[in-house]
Amino acid sequence: MTLIDPTIPVREGEALDEARLFDHLKALHPELQPPMQVSQFPGGASNLT
Repeated sequence: MTLIDPTIPVREGEALDEARLFDHLKALHPELQPPMQVSQFPGGASNLT
C-alpha cells in the first residue's frame, strides 16, 4: 500500500448514476467544469447500501 493508491475503472454492477452525481456536485460547486470522471479503489471493503 502506498500513500496514494491508484484507482481503477468502476467495476460492473457498482456504477453510480454519473449524470445525477455530476448535476448534484455542480449545484453545490458551480465552479466545477467537465471533464469529471468516477473511478474506484481496487481493494478494501465498503457497504454499497
